[in-house]
Formats: sequence, C-alpha cells, structure tokens
Amino acid sequence: MKKILLLSLALTTCLFSFSQQRATVKKSQKLKSVKAYHKTAIDDQIVEKPVNYSTAAKGVADINETQIGDTYYDLWTNCLMANRIYLYNDGTIGAVWTRGTEASSFPDRGTGYNYFDGTSWGPMPTARIETMRTGWPSYAPWGANGELFTSHGPADGLLISTRPTKGTGDWTEAYVPNPEGSSGLTWPRTVTAGADHNIIHNLANSYDPYLGQPSALCYSRSSDGGANWDIENEVIEGLGADYFYDIGGDAYAWAEPQGDTIAFLVADKWHDMVLMKSLDGGDNWTKTVIYEFPIPLWYFGADQDPLDTTFVCDGSAAICLDKDGMAHVAFGIVRVYVTDPGSGSYNYFPYYDGIGYWNESMPTWTDGDQYHALDPDALYESGNLIGWTQDVDGNGTIDFLDDGVVSYRASGISTMPNLIADDNGWIFLSFATTTEGFDNGEKNFKHIWLRAYDGYEWTNFLDIDNGIAHMFHECVYPNLAQNTDADNIHLIYQADEFPGLALNGDHDYVNNFIYHVKVAKSDLINVGINNVNNTNLNVSQNYPNPFNGISKVSVTTEKTTNLSLEVSNMMGQKVFEIPAHKVNAGTHIL
Repeated sequence: MKKILLLSLALTTCLFSFSQQRATVKKSQKLKSVKAYHKTAIDDQIVEKPVNYSTAAKGVADINETQIGDTYYDLWTNCLMANRIYLYNDGTIGAVWTRGTEASSFPDRGTGYNYFDGTSWGPMPTARIETMRTGWPSYAPWGANGELFTSHGPADGLLISTRPTKGTGDWTEAYVPNPEGSSGLTWPRTVTAGADHNIIHNLANSYDPYLGQPSALCYSRSSDGGANWDIENEVIEGLGADYFYDIGGDAYAWAEPQGDTIAFLVADKWHDMVLMKSLDGGDNWTKTVIYEFPIPLWYFGADQDPLDTTFVCDGSAAICLDKDGMAHVAFGIVRVYVTDPGSGSYNYFPYYDGIGYWNESMPTWTDGDQYHALDPDALYESGNLIGWTQDVDGNGTIDFLDDGVVSYRASGISTMPNLIADDNGWIFLSFATTTEGFDNGEKNFKHIWLRAYDGYEWTNFLDIDNGIAHMFHECVYPNLAQNTDADNIHLIYQADEFPGLALNGDHDYVNNFIYHVKVAKSDLINVGINNVNNTNLNVSQNYPNPFNGISKVSVTTEKTTNLSLEVSNMMGQKVFEIPAHKVNAGTHIL
C-alpha cells in the first residue's frame, strides 16, 4: 500500500515574544559599582526584619498558572538552583520549596510540598513535611511509583525523606552518611536514575573542613534506593584541594540523568566553572574546565592578592543533558573586582547583563585573557550570549530607574538560568531578568523569560509575567521540570511585592507566592499547525499533493521569519518534520 502524505507549512510569530536584537543600559549606569560581602554559606544569615502579613490580590494570568504554595522565607539558593519540580510520565507533578512563616528566626522552616494528580493541584500546605527544622529541598522520583527529597539542617546530617507512592502516604526519614570527622552535610543536590529510580546520586557540602578544604563537595551514591551507600562522601578527582580552595554552598547542580550518563556542573564567582561527567553511573568521571578563573586557588584571605576587574559567572548557572547525552550549560554574568580580600568584601557592577551558553561541541574559555573571556559583548558576537534584558518599549536602550536593579545572591540583571531538553532535540531556557517598564516607582521588577534552541539558533524571547496579574510582582527563581510532555514545558517560581530578599535586608518579610506554570511549546518555538499569519509572505501550493515521494513548496517572504515544515499521512499522523528555523527575506524552496 502506498503511503499517501499531505504537507502542512507553519509560519508563525511567537505570542508575547521579543526580538533577538540586544540593547544595553545607559553608560552611566553600566559604570556604577556596588560593594557586597562574600558569604561562606554554611547556613543562612537571617536578618531581623518585621513581618508584613498583607497579601497582594491575585489576578487572572495570561498563561496557564496556578498558585500552589506560599512562604515568608524567601531564599531559594545561594548559587545554583536545585531540582524542585518533576513531571512524571503519567502527567502527575511533584513540587517542593523551602517554606517558613514564623519570621524572623523561622523555627517552622522546612519543605513545602504540593502534588498535581493529573487534574488539579492539592490544597496549599500549611506546615512543613519534616519533623525537624530543615531547608533547601532537592526533589526526585524514587522507586517504581514513589518520590524523595533531601534537605539540610538537622544536627545529625543530611535528611532524606521517601515514600513509596507519590502524592499520598507517610514519609520515612533517614540520614545520608556524614563525612568521616565532619559533623554533617549541607546544601544537597539529588537525582535518581535506573529503570525504577532506585539509584540515588547525591552532592552536598561538608559542614566542616574535609580533606584539606574548608568546605568540600562530597559525592555519595546508593544503588538500592537509599538502604545502603556504596559510595560515601567521595571528593571526586579534579575537585579537591589541588584544584579548588573550596566549593561553597549551592555552587553545583545536577543534570537529569540519561541512562548511565550522569553529569553535574560546578560554578561560582570565585573559581573555575567545571563540567563533571560520567558515562558509567558514577564509577568514573571526566572533568572539563569550561571557564578557567584568572587566579588559581583564589580565595578571600588576608594573604591573597587583590583581584583585578574581571567578568565571571554571577553565581547562577544550569546544566542539562540532551537526548544524545551532550551537556548544555547556561550561566549568569557579572563584572567584579576585589581590592582587599582579607575584608571579605568585593565590588560588582550590577548593570552588566547576560546569560552565557556553552555545550560540549564548543571551545572552552581556558586560554587567553581570562579577565575578559566572559565579557557579554564578546559572547554576543560569538553567539554564546543567549539571555539578556529586553528593550520592551523598543526605543533602542534599556531604561531602568536610577538604582532600579536589585541583586540577589547571584548578582546579574539576567540571572537564575535553568535548562531542560526534550525528546525532539529542543533545549529550553528560563531565567529571571530585571524588566524595563515594570517597577514600583523605586525599583524595577524581575520577570521570568523563556527561550528555545533547536540545535541551530535560539528563538525569540517570551515573557511569561507580562500580564496584569504580575504587573507589581517580583518574579524570581524559575525552576523547570527536568522533562516535558509532548506539548508543554512546566516550571515553578516565586513572586512577591518587593524586589530583593528580606533575608538580605532589602525589604520586610512578606508573603511569597509559589506558582506552577504550564507553557505551550508551540508558543515558545514559533511553530503552529496549518497556521500562516505572516502577512508579508507568499506560499505556493505544494506539488504534487497528496504525494508518496517528493513534493516541493515555494515560500517567498519580505522579512526574516521562522519556518517549519510538517508532513502528515491521510490519518493526520505526523511522519516527518523540519524544526522551526530562521530564514532571511527572499524565496525558499522546501
């Protein structure tokens, strides 16, 4: 029987999208520097501030969004993001965050949790899950149908909470073994692998000095769901005292495993950015230095040389593995200098902006002028800059209020990136960026922005918070589910009424809303089905049609646009496609 095929052409413009053209802030703002203090991040430093129990009215969002929780404790991470949302194959979702309401010492701090059963989210939690004060959960599937999360805080070490059926039942608490001679582990990052997610991979900081480092990065693995640990607190070769003075809290993140391929990223302002990758489930590791810090083993100490002005990772970064196991990395960028390392203070330039990008097919930044290797202007020219704040009003410059940018533990205008990959080869990026045109009269608000990458180029920018619901909200900490369904990506994030952190003393403690968002891939990648809405384009009828071999179509466009092509059979089943890609003005034969 012949396979009779039909052809459909998709040419669309992304809903609420913004240009790939880059604008920058005024030169006077770009030259301004701000003093800050390096945080050792052994534990959070709580600032005594009053609590404001008022709440903002929640409007109707322009996207599919649901409030799933809240918290007055507003710090999600000191550096890189933990995995806090998981989309299961059956369409259910688990999500966690650090929850606390009793400011300012937060004795009730612990894990907030909510579950989507495929139809609706559960009620917002009113208490933590754990039986003790903890924080900063890292969430993953566990067993055939269960779930787990790790969290830090208890005196006996790193807590791991499990239950065999996701969404229901009692949690069982246990401890990840402590490093020998150390009083505990902190700042966990956990993923699971294997057919039934019974292989647990865990990263955490030693609470005390360990193997020659003030704070070492410890790797542990359990191959039986946590009953036993066949690797306990190993400092992987290439990450020890010969290579890093220390690796601080939250300065690492896992990619979602792809079979036996596992990988994590190490990144911060003050040392190398490193990819660690294993093809055999953690037995052997390969180290790739993505960016080499200008001064080896540099640290904040009285005997240390000053650090000249340099571009570095802003303290936020992300990693994912695509369907072929290739690692993709995104990172925020900031410019810093240190005149007196012994004081623990440094200066940064809050108006330098950009999200950098690297994958394993690209050269590394390890040879040359390391002080300028991550200059956003240079990365833009090379195609390695994939995120920046948008010129919302289209006047050619970024117009922020004077002193309108508020920095978090990660310092960039554009910061807190997250990456995921889907089975069709697309890479999706989320990040938070201070956004022109949205402010409270004193400070500009951050919004959550998205982009997508087809392996050749990045699509336009999508602002998911530009509706009336978030006109007066600071939206930060986007966290993508490390898998997607066929049509959507999922993420959670935090929003409140004031830019900055109460924990940093930027404002009073207020209620923060935790949102889940579902975004259609078609809105993001500029692809529609049988949808031609570019008025400056002419599309011929393909010939022959239907066909069982070769068919051609001529497309003439008066401006640059995104083109995709799909071929379906008479039953409407897609059998072939060319992903969305940019074409210049002119005639194109597909």
